[in-house]
Amino acid sequence: MNLEEAQFIAVQNYGSSGTTLIHSLLDNHEDVLQIPGLYARNLYEFWNENKKLSISQFLQKFLDDHEFWFSPALVDSHLGFRNMGENQNEILFINKERFELFFRENFTVQNYNSKNFILVCHYAYAHSLGTLSNNKKIIVCPLHTTSPQDYSLMFSDFPDLKIINMVRHPVALYYSSLKHFEGMHERSKVLGFNFTEASLSFLLNDYHFIRDTQYETYTFRYFPNLKKTQQIAMCLEDIHRNPKACTKSLAKWLKIPWQDSLLESTFNGKKWWNRKESIKLNGFMKNPEKSAKHQNGWNIDELRIEALTRDQIIEWGYAKPISIKFWLLFWLFVPFQSEFQSIKFRFHQIPRLIKRGIGKKIKKQKSSQTISTHSKSNKRSLKSSTFILRILSLLALPMFIVRDYVSIRIILCKALLRSIMFDQKTQVVKKIKFH
Repeated sequence: MNLEEAQFIAVQNYGSSGTTLIHSLLDNHEDVLQIPGLYARNLYEFWNENKKLSISQFLQKFLDDHEFWFSPALVDSHLGFRNMGENQNEILFINKERFELFFRENFTVQNYNSKNFILVCHYAYAHSLGTLSNNKKIIVCPLHTTSPQDYSLMFSDFPDLKIINMVRHPVALYYSSLKHFEGMHERSKVLGFNFTEASLSFLLNDYHFIRDTQYETYTFRYFPNLKKTQQIAMCLEDIHRNPKACTKSLAKWLKIPWQDSLLESTFNGKKWWNRKESIKLNGFMKNPEKSAKHQNGWNIDELRIEALTRDQIIEWGYAKPISIKFWLLFWLFVPFQSEFQSIKFRFHQIPRLIKRGIGKKIKKQKSSQTISTHSKSNKRSLKSSTFILRILSLLALPMFIVRDYVSIRIILCKALLRSIMFDQKTQVVKKIKFH
């Protein structure tokens, strides 16, 4: 098999916009080869971090870090891979020995580079399933807001790649992103993290700052170094409402024959029932607009989102929103409903982080204690420290509230300024045409 012949397809997300769904629809096509869901998302990151290792060390490190591909006990439940199959009682995993054997035979010193690493990973995965054949003409891989370092290397390895930008109505995306980032905020160990700020930055300015590094994501815009013909947008709502027309158009764009399998949501040939936090469903929803839109939100919040994402909404064929007027400038300074929820999380987050730090201090002192007579004085000291730090955390809370408010206003003003002064219509990825 010639590893160089495959056409490379990357799937980019616009928040929670159906990327895993489109992967599942492509799963059983006879021309398509892919690793399930988001499992392949960090392959370039792994390469960049471990490329200096010897081949044997590199492979062992890969197998250790991706043990969840092979061990049923470690399979990710968040992606819904523990509830697969007709009766939702099957787990998604592959044979480790078959994967390792193919990898060792095909990834050698002569072809030790990032491109062949990506290709061999995908072919080894298919080989372990017993689905590898010469019919496989397309490799589908998640791009999914990876860092510029990673996607730049991807574009260098596969200059003729095509990108599917999965998108959805911005208001629905806003509520869905709040739900997703809210969980991250609650678990975050970083005081600077705010889920409303993260959601609006991603939605309005195409900017990602959840990790330590911050960067532009190009979730709804064209990548600057690619031809516009290499990118298309697919609306999640269109796929649910008219799956056959959408998948026929996608098949034509990918230059593969349309098959009934494009209407089946599977991974590794097993029925997939959606992500853990989403509606349990195999296939398509009858009313996709109700899945996230208008859920416990304020109408003024939705009007502001629609006004600031006007170009995306029009380009992707949604109902035409209101025009940007000067009244919007005033309303930008009114807090969003979710900002009040953020304050609540701040109130609980700061003491929790302090408690975690105190707990580590207690554990460290317990492990170092050798004289029991000091235990009471240590406990009194720790209680006193805890009380003082809690008082300090309450004093710090207003500072973080002000910081969050100002940061969100900056995001909104940037989005408004760009919408007024620049021609966004030429930057928004155009929607695929139905055939």
